[in-house]
Amino acid sequence: MAVVVKHLTFGTKGTHPVVFTSNALFKLEKETGLSTERIGLMLLTGRAGYQMMQIILWAGLEAARVRMKTRREPFTIDEVGDLLDEEGGAAFVWAGADDGLDGEKVQVREPRPLHPIAADVTEAWTSAFPQPREMPPKPPPASEGDQPGSPS
Repeated sequence: MAVVVKHLTFGTKGTHPVVFTSNALFKLEKETGLSTERIGLMLLTGRAGYQMMQIILWAGLEAARVRMKTRREPFTIDEVGDLLDEEGGAAFVWAGADDGLDGEKVQVREPRPLHPIAADVTEAWTSAFPQPREMPPKPPPASEGDQPGSPS
């Protein structure tokens, strides 16, 4: 499966591609100090928080910018926040990622539909981790007589 490029629309700020390449994952680990596996678990279970979600989106926007040469200037994390504000703010965009915590009590809630940006970021993220293909079985070890240069 190929890495998916999604095109996200941010109100009057236009449409920007997002993709999670190896470079995006590297930037995420460097920026957060967390492993890609941990970041992905936080994203997919809805426990990333707004700061982490903004950094994840930043890394995907930056990877697409570099790969597709969509603009010269790098995205800043603050600029990503401004893009999210165009869509109603982080709380609105990532609302489907609510972890159901209400103070100390866990609330059982119906999952809310994901905002299109949240859904596209999640799809682009999961595409960066294709399922491993089954490897062909290894041939049996060769006997000494099967080695090149050995007498038959």
